[in-house]
Amino acid sequence: MNKYILILFILTVVTGLVGFTFEFTGSTAVRITFLVAADILVILLFGKLLFWTQKTKKARKLRRQTQVATN
Repeated sequence: MNKYILILFILTVVTGLVGFTFEFTGSTAVRITFLVAADILVILLFGKLLFWTQKTKKARKLRRQTQVATN
């Protein structure tokens, strides 16, 4: 999922800059691409924030244990 987030972030930034800075024939299509990519990016980021996998739960638990042990 991380590689899709990075790709969508780059696509969103590039299409946003090109679509809203330059005025040309295909700027409407570029703006629509920007909106779709931004929507998918937000959904992926919310999904990553709200739904943790077992791997991330274990990593968070391990981090908490090491923080408690060092304090």
